[in-house]
Amino acid sequence: MCILNKHPRSTQPGSMIFAVPLTVLGLMGCIAVGPAGAQDARTILQNCINVYRGLNSYKGQASADMRETLPNGTLVYEDSFTTTLSYQKPNKLKLDFAMPTGGRTIICDGGNLIYYQSKAQTFSSTPVRAANLMQLSVPLLNFQVASRLDTFFFLAGNDIPASVTGFTRKPDETRNGRPVYVIVAHEPSKTTKAPITWTWMIDKQTNLLARVEGRLAGVPRKVRIVDKNKAVMKTITVNRVLAQNIINPQPNPPLDPKTFVFSPPPNSKRVKFDAEVKGK
Repeated sequence: MCILNKHPRSTQPGSMIFAVPLTVLGLMGCIAVGPAGAQDARTILQNCINVYRGLNSYKGQASADMRETLPNGTLVYEDSFTTTLSYQKPNKLKLDFAMPTGGRTIICDGGNLIYYQSKAQTFSSTPVRAANLMQLSVPLLNFQVASRLDTFFFLAGNDIPASVTGFTRKPDETRNGRPVYVIVAHEPSKTTKAPITWTWMIDKQTNLLARVEGRLAGVPRKVRIVDKNKAVMKTITVNRVLAQNIINPQPNPPLDPKTFVFSPPPNSKRVKFDAEVKGK
């Protein structure tokens, strides 16, 4: 996933909102894996990661959702948007974000990083030195885009962090009419005492992700309330769920080189890179 972090404090579910956790589903039957019954949870997830590493290109879409609820289940906050990702190995990337507040597009043509905001009709461009997607992940943080344990994360060549432990294989389920493995693990949180609970649904035929979910309980959140006709800020505790669902994945598609060429829309205005990053 990449993640569009509207509140840039961390790349963990305790403080961010998904933007691009995208996953790939494809005809990857040539990848050798052991019999389903013989695989443990970590091995199933590692097989999934290996598939991503073998891709030379990718195009797909994912819907991302975040919900915050009180311990009694009352909904406090909800947000969702869709991201389309196009990737050509080693360092060409296009991210399209569709959200109620206005669309955003990020393009790396291999030598330049372009950022466009449709509502403001502004764009910026800056040279970038990134030999691969992992290196490109660093300048993407300037646009509050990060990833954790999702398609983008694994496409970038990242492995399972040592901080993620307690892998468990749950009963298989069906998603989008296809059987999936269900793998659960835990990771310490930087914002709460409770750990993050990660859940991956992995297509049993393709060994690729169908869904990624992160759950975190006991997240402190400041809210504005009215007390005796006076607005005050109060800290409450919420449970947060971040999830991405995969749509229309295309592993190793032939991508038109023009995909990674930015053509400024009519009436758009070029601004300085620093202005875009700082939101001026």
